Amino acid sequence: MINLYYDNIIEDVPAPNGAKELALTTDARRIPYVKNHTIFTPISVMNTFYFVVRANKVQVNLFTEKQKAENLFYPIELADQSFNWDRSWVDLISKRARRMIKKRQMNLLILAPKVTGNHYIITRLNSRIQEIVDTGISPESITVLIGEIRGVYKNEFVTKNVFGIDYQQIYTQLLYKTKWKQSDLYWIFGYDTRGKPIKNVDKDKFDPEKWNPKNIFNVISSGKDHDIALLLELLYKQVDHCGTFDLDLDDYEIKDLNNNYIDPRKSSLEKISKQDFLKNIKRYDNKNKTTMDKSFYTNTLVNIVCDDNFLNVDTYFKQELAALSPGYNVWSQIAQGHPFMVIGSVDTMSYLNNEKYYSYNSLLPQDYDKMTTPTKRIELIVENIKKLAFSNEDKMNELIEESKPFMLANQKRFLEKKMAIKFYNLFIDMRYE
Repeated sequence: MINLYYDNIIEDVPAPNGAKELALTTDARRIPYVKNHTIFTPISVMNTFYFVVRANKVQVNLFTEKQKAENLFYPIELADQSFNWDRSWVDLISKRARRMIKKRQMNLLILAPKVTGNHYIITRLNSRIQEIVDTGISPESITVLIGEIRGVYKNEFVTKNVFGIDYQQIYTQLLYKTKWKQSDLYWIFGYDTRGKPIKNVDKDKFDPEKWNPKNIFNVISSGKDHDIALLLELLYKQVDHCGTFDLDLDDYEIKDLNNNYIDPRKSSLEKISKQDFLKNIKRYDNKNKTTMDKSFYTNTLVNIVCDDNFLNVDTYFKQELAALSPGYNVWSQIAQGHPFMVIGSVDTMSYLNNEKYYSYNSLLPQDYDKMTTPTKRIELIVENIKKLAFSNEDKMNELIEESKPFMLANQKRFLEKKMAIKFYNLFIDMRYE
């Protein structure tokens, strides 16, 4: 049973808790939103999490005023960007809700499902929760939801009620279903208070049956160190000409050759070569970055996804290397049904297999997926690229044809997969009465 308490429920639709001023969208749905919302507002402009839950046909029981129930939660949905959190959250909780939480009549639910693998952001999140605890609210009455699945940050919070959910898979599925006109859920994805639909991009849907790639690879960059490490390895192995790499160096703080760029145990010759590439990296700058469109799939055999989660080997919080939360660009590959490799969380591909998605083992060996060191992971990924680059045409065509059934199966499963069970299991785990 999912029981949520809101201070304001307008025409049977909950308004964001913590809002000082509210307005209604001008479309027929009349969705409550935070009026005068800015980048400095700590809460989300709409109850996106609630709408995502409902979009998955999950029953949610709404409560307000003096109503009570077992396992009742008071949600505060945070804005996605952590720089919005530079103020106390204490006044986001209404006086009535504060009394009920202190009396253990409900739990405060901090919703941050897009917060994943970043210890610095986790620390900021916890510092704001500590401020709430300092007002007299028990840590046991606070529940936190983030998007990291393995629970590596659980002990970093003042409360032990910390849970994770694979929110990016759920959210990306809804986004693609809407883009491809399989659902009418555009109001979940934007802040357009006029209710204007998002642009339909049905033309961007990739058809594996018409797949005839000309390039071996395309790199989907992230603005993190592993992008630079990948470029250095592609240059060193002399396969950079086999694909495309969208690299805007303004996105990066380029450093001297370090442990995130190269394994320190490598030969002096390799270090010197990569240092030279790094000194001349400006020549690989491509500021004409384009958004992902169908050509990135149609014209490419493999996409290399540099995921948002970056395995920083120099982090002092070593548990972070085990964090798991595949990002939007990973799920986009599944949605499109395109072969890909991931530089990001350890065992990402294994997790996707557990979610019943196929990998492309004949085309792309997955040995790299177990590597906790990003440079070793990148080395194996580039070795896969090198093998493909030197395959003869007949072998390549055979691999392409073998892959198509799995591509179509992934695409179909992603769009049809039922996500409701993830929410039901989550709220079962979160029960406190």
